[in-house]
Amino acid sequence: MEDAVTTGVIMMVIGSALAAVGGLGIARRLPSGWMIGIRLPVTTSSDEAWLETHVAAGPWLVLGGIVPFATGIALLVVGGSMPDWSVLAAYAALVVLVALGAVKGVRAAYSVTGTTR
Repeated sequence: MEDAVTTGVIMMVIGSALAAVGGLGIARRLPSGWMIGIRLPVTTSSDEAWLETHVAAGPWLVLGGIVPFATGIALLVVGGSMPDWSVLAAYAALVVLVALGAVKGVRAAYSVTGTTR
């Protein structure tokens, strides 16, 4: 039971942090000087590219945060009776959603800068 509680809390913290970054991106309030965000040469080339990147990626990052957060809550509620693969599935969904967000964000940055890949 202790392992389920610890894992649940960790998943909730990770999910909350990712959803917060996505929310700040959507709101155009994610500072470009942070160490957090999609930091690639095209996304950091200008403030406008940074903002558009995170506006486009934000919804995907929020979804990527909701999945582990919800799984963490489920772990706290049902404890150790939840199958082990559910944690792995939640983290896999997080990775896929963040990757989709990064692709959308980088495409938005390219459209702002007018460059091609």
